[in-house]
Amino acid sequence: MNRHAPYALAITLFGADAALAQATPAQEQLAPTVVAAGPCARPRSAPRAPIELSLGAAGVPSLADFGSTPSACGYSGFSVGGRMGLLIATSAFYGAIDAEAALSGTVRIDEDSWVTLAIDAVRYRTVINASVVTAPIDLGATTLTVHHALATDADAQVTLFLRALLPTELGNRFVARIGLEPGFSFVFSPHRRWSLHGGVSLPVTAAISAAGTSFTFTPRATFDAAWLPVDPFEALLGVEARVGFDGFEFLAPRLALRAHLTKTAYIDLAAMLPLLGVERSLARASLNFGMRW
Repeated sequence: MNRHAPYALAITLFGADAALAQATPAQEQLAPTVVAAGPCARPRSAPRAPIELSLGAAGVPSLADFGSTPSACGYSGFSVGGRMGLLIATSAFYGAIDAEAALSGTVRIDEDSWVTLAIDAVRYRTVINASVVTAPIDLGATTLTVHHALATDADAQVTLFLRALLPTELGNRFVARIGLEPGFSFVFSPHRRWSLHGGVSLPVTAAISAAGTSFTFTPRATFDAAWLPVDPFEALLGVEARVGFDGFEFLAPRLALRAHLTKTAYIDLAAMLPLLGVERSLARASLNFGMRW
């Protein structure tokens, strides 16, 4: 046996280890990065979101998205849609039909924060035997909402939000309405096809007029379950409840059918029906198209 063989083998092994060490950084750069999807992302549809329809706050459903539960998931995107509500109180000979064309845009600031601007661009309201003078077609309310994700893990996320109601309504000729709504929302997604959504908010509004200022405080909560039985269709079933100065105002089941047209675009149809409480609205429905990414 060659007496230099052990030394040659050692030198060869040392050189191989050095070459491997030098190649490791480049290999690490070329290796794919695995990112946890979290509770919000889905491979073939837009980020998860609750039912977008609400009865609102302060007994006024047409205040942009004031008095509603936003998605706990951060995104950038927009939505356009129409909403309609029906109110009939036969004992008081009072009735109203509301319809709004709503616009909403969201911009993500960073991984945990995003901002939403919503407006009822066109609002129609017809009233029988009303004491408030309103124009039949006018500009509705505007809201600005700041969201911040507070806690996130693989299956759940909790988000705080603060929404401001801006006095852009033109139909209330003698009243300016402003408001503030702090709250939180959450999403829990144990499976790609199932998710739970909910939230609590504390809307406060002030109606300012020459006669003085009146306030409303209407704490509210929502809970929705979403099921994606087969791509691209999603079904959501939930409930909304609200209390106020007069006590328990309503408990309203609600449902929505959502079709995910692409990975970012969707269209949904929603409806809700107040069953209990002092709320006089009979029903409310909406049709929305949006994109989220």
